[in-house]
Amino acid sequence: MRKVWLPIILAIVCLIPASVCAQVDLAVIPSELLQVYREQNIGNTPKDYICFTTPDGVQHAFMITGDGWGLYGYENKGSGWEFVRGGSVLYGGANPRFVPHDTQSTRANGKTYPDAYGFDVLAEVGGVCESYHYNGEAFMLCGWVDAQRYHGSVIIDGTKISYYPFGGSQAECTVDAGDELTLFSWTVDYERHPATPEEALERAALLPEAVADGYPDYTLLSHDEYNGGTEASLGYYRIEDGMLTMLHVSHDANDGRKREWTSMSVPLSKDLLARFESEPAENLIDTSGNGSFFRTEHPLDTSQIPIEGKIVRSDLQKDGLVLLTEQPSGSRVLYWVTLRENGNYFVRNSKPLPDDVSLDLFHASADEVSFEWDQQYRQAGYKLNANGEWSLEWVMNSGKNEDFNYSLVYCGVKVENAWETGGNAVRIGTIDNASIYMTDLISLPRNEQEMSSRLNRKGWAVVHNPDPKDRLHLRESPDKNSASLGKFYNGTPVQVHADLGDWCLVSIGLDGNLEGYMMKRFLTFGADMDDVKCAYPQLVLRESYRDEPLYDAPDLRNETAPLNDEEYWVVGVVDDRLYIILTEFGATGYVPQDWLFEGNG
Repeated sequence: MRKVWLPIILAIVCLIPASVCAQVDLAVIPSELLQVYREQNIGNTPKDYICFTTPDGVQHAFMITGDGWGLYGYENKGSGWEFVRGGSVLYGGANPRFVPHDTQSTRANGKTYPDAYGFDVLAEVGGVCESYHYNGEAFMLCGWVDAQRYHGSVIIDGTKISYYPFGGSQAECTVDAGDELTLFSWTVDYERHPATPEEALERAALLPEAVADGYPDYTLLSHDEYNGGTEASLGYYRIEDGMLTMLHVSHDANDGRKREWTSMSVPLSKDLLARFESEPAENLIDTSGNGSFFRTEHPLDTSQIPIEGKIVRSDLQKDGLVLLTEQPSGSRVLYWVTLRENGNYFVRNSKPLPDDVSLDLFHASADEVSFEWDQQYRQAGYKLNANGEWSLEWVMNSGKNEDFNYSLVYCGVKVENAWETGGNAVRIGTIDNASIYMTDLISLPRNEQEMSSRLNRKGWAVVHNPDPKDRLHLRESPDKNSASLGKFYNGTPVQVHADLGDWCLVSIGLDGNLEGYMMKRFLTFGADMDDVKCAYPQLVLRESYRDEPLYDAPDLRNETAPLNDEEYWVVGVVDDRLYIILTEFGATGYVPQDWLFEGNG
């Protein structure tokens, strides 16, 4: 568990008040200090100022920025003023000011401060303030009042937060936040303070000691809190019969949501199994998802997972194991390991990769692989499509007079600056050899011309009605009187499997849910597809349906993936009661039309 000082806006040692200026007179601020402040806050005059001198002669000063929400601290050890730390305080526009502590005023718990080494940052309106006091080692946040969210005051004592209703000296609730009451956690941002006892208890339920035994068959190894302690990402592991399995769990205290997924089980080498008996697990594996999963050499039983070379980076995912290896020749190769229904492992490998290629595991999520090479000037990401294949997702080229970025969807390429020139966001077609197993990273397109030359338009078309308000039927058979499988908006990409004269056999997406016939005269082919403007309705998912799934058929019986997991287009309708959804990675589905709306602007 990490050990850091309690959360503070300013970390200054041994503060002794010397003067307080409620209404700032710039003349009392040392000119050199004022210059340092102005270099950071161009055009902002300090709203308030307070200064301190320590017994060793070091000067300390604090200023609130002109906009009223930033708190900045400085110190002078004899060689001039230097900025120490700054951060947000209270609410923007609250017009805060400094109020020094004294040893006579009684706090909510019936006690007084032991000395005057501290101050409040008090808002003129709204009944809000933050308190900072020297605790013998550093200057710490020690409490706050937020009358808008809680009818009382809050006192911090060590790692404990206590809530005192106004008029009482007994805390109605005390929560021990432990190490999570730290910088970048519960109390670093005033707006994210646990304002009520209920909020504090919800966050406490995500602390390591609270979740350690949440899954009896697994051992908690990693615990990361973020967004003010309201969310947590947990990594557990289990070893059984020589097989290692990881469990990833994410919690959200704001709405009580919990998501979890279990990795594929992998066979460990005898050496690694022995080391688990005598060494801490954190030295052997990383379940946080931010670093290489295996931290040791020779982690796998290669009689079951046959690979060559030294494992450089690894990522154990839900559906398989990613291994970046260095071959005896010096080149690098990526392996993707999956488990077949018969219990045997299936191993596929990429073409040789650049010698300096690495995996960016910090930014990649589940079902993603991100490469970086050429001193990180070039990067590329791959994602598992709906058909289970790893396909190129995005490419970044930077530096060396290059700045051409693009992303791939199942039906084409999205050029980053396409909207600036009035072009369609997606150029329909296929980048050949975009599979992770076939891609030559070095030859990936670096500019518009190279990308266009690699785009294969064969087998693709888009819906193109002369009247953009019209929609084109997908029929069960090549007959205008046959049943309609839905009506589709202009710009909908279709894969053409057969040209039947007046009709084309087409499919939409990759999952096989939408296949039928469209009239050829309402389709556009080749480079002309770039000129067809999409007529998709711009709709967003209502909040109450954020966790609802797509359905694979109009009867809405069988669920598929959650609607909010990927970017999607509304490409069609069924009987004006359902919308047909197409995701950027080729999944299709149906949702009731009242789930989506035009948004709030």
